[in-house]
Amino acid sequence: MRKSTGTLTPAQVYRYAVQAFQPNPSVMRSQAKRGTCSFYGYATAYVIRKGSRYTMALMAATRKTTMTEVVRELLRQVRAAGIKVRFTVLDRGFYSVEVIRYLQQARTPFLMPVVGRGRSVKHPLGPSGSNVFKPCKGSTG
Repeated sequence: MRKSTGTLTPAQVYRYAVQAFQPNPSVMRSQAKRGTCSFYGYATAYVIRKGSRYTMALMAATRKTTMTEVVRELLRQVRAAGIKVRFTVLDRGFYSVEVIRYLQQARTPFLMPVVGRGRSVKHPLGPSGSNVFKPCKGSTG
């Protein structure tokens, strides 16, 4: 004869149901690529030396991790490894005021593509936002 495991109260059933449908905070979601839209996020920092790539820092990223936190932690890990950072190259996903201010405050030279925002160069009122910095056709400089 099997022993009864007991019954769950309505409050316990509710708690288990809520836990089952709550998303995992470590899993990120995005546009489906190669068959999945859910994935674990991570960030790396690497050095390119004489044509070879060496990963120097790695960190897990969650939905709540800001890009500034990612940059700060990766630079901390790289410097803790004894590597002098001459400059950083970031992709367009890091383009934000907070990241730029942090890098300037940390006195870390950086190169990053500017995301085009605002009115275009051809707009009657002229360009605005980051489009102010785009060169027009035929401009020298």
